[in-house]
Amino acid sequence: MRTEVTALVVRLPDGRVLRLGDSLVSPVSAAVSDTRWDLDGRGHLGRSRGWRVRVHGESPLGEAHVLPVPLPSAHRNTAGAIEHLTAHVSVEVFHRDRPVWSGSTTAGALEHGGLALAEAELRRRGVPDGAVGAPPTG
Repeated sequence: MRTEVTALVVRLPDGRVLRLGDSLVSPVSAAVSDTRWDLDGRGHLGRSRGWRVRVHGESPLGEAHVLPVPLPSAHRNTAGAIEHLTAHVSVEVFHRDRPVWSGSTTAGALEHGGLALAEAELRRRGVPDGAVGAPPTG
């Protein structure tokens, strides 16, 4: 089973909040890898249509934590997420193709999940079998 949840919420400096992620009225497309995130969302704010939000993030794989996730039916945890807590993230907001706001940070938190991905990263790092997580190597 695979589930991809893609949503964007942006609070502009003037207090307006854009919530994108409804597949029919405000779709968000995503291209995600272990080191890059590119999201592009379109939607509306109240009755105002024509909003667009673009997010780009990146972080070296060695700077990510490998985090455990619970397996309730097995009463244990397993490696399940690659979490970057010091990613470079830039955000651009447009209204009717005109720039409204942009900003960036090096304190972005980005996650790429999946049991197979997290387990492969543990093996790549040489973490002993049975470990459910690992700190950054970089």
